[in-house]
Amino acid sequence: MRRMESAQRAFEHCAWMVREGDYVGYLCAAALPARARMGALAIRAFALETRQPTSRDAPLAQLRLEWWKQAVDDTYAGRPPSHPVALSIAALLEEQKEEKRMRMTRGWFKRIVDGRSEEVERGGNVPSLDELERQAERCFSAMHYLVLECAEVRHSAAHHAASHLGAAEGLVDSLRRAHVRPGAMPSSILAQFGASQENIRRGENREALAMAAQEVAEQATAHIERGRALAVQMPPGTAKRALLPMVACTAWLTSLRKVNFDLFHPLLRAGSGLAVPPILLQARLWWNAFRETY
Repeated sequence: MRRMESAQRAFEHCAWMVREGDYVGYLCAAALPARARMGALAIRAFALETRQPTSRDAPLAQLRLEWWKQAVDDTYAGRPPSHPVALSIAALLEEQKEEKRMRMTRGWFKRIVDGRSEEVERGGNVPSLDELERQAERCFSAMHYLVLECAEVRHSAAHHAASHLGAAEGLVDSLRRAHVRPGAMPSSILAQFGASQENIRRGENREALAMAAQEVAEQATAHIERGRALAVQMPPGTAKRALLPMVACTAWLTSLRKVNFDLFHPLLRAGSGLAVPPILLQARLWWNAFRETY
């Protein structure tokens, strides 16, 4: 009983973390079946914990990431550290083992940590669009692969769609955070349009910055379109619900287009950075979940 209560408290902590730090992820997890929902919240909480704390203290950030890398190994060995996220993952693994369900792959957790470690090594700066997409695959796509495993989705089309979702989500994340974390936008794309990271810091040369943002946004849209094209190959059920974050990405990109790709426009800050009222986004997510679309 004490063990169950401990696991329940750990899951509640994960839910609180995701609600406060990744509200889109929280809303998307709510649309999943109960069993997969708890897994999705624990996985997203792990992603939040391993997200780069700050580029101003790289050694401390790397120590934190090394701790999480070891925590993954210890959790899979049955010795989870006394941390709510690790305890939640351990409880999920035990449940999956007891019920002979698909187990979460350790390598995806470690790929997320490795991706964040590379980000710290670069000081948070992204040299090119190709590198940003690779970073997105490691940090975002790996997270979605784990959610699919929690939902016991084995379909290859869903896995490929999750890859495109992760790429789109990573690109949108770089655009969303550009005004608060210069370096998130690829330097080569900025240079292509005569802009720079310093322009982002100062909020200058906004026409060139908008053209650079449009380039990244179009690539994110291309990934979403490729991911959605795979829907016809998937069976009905949980797989499509696991891909609902595409709806949120689309909503943010639509708002970006409405303001002519101006990353500094107040509309993009509406709804705590969702760019749409939270209640409207929630309605869109549930409508797509009902229709089994994403």
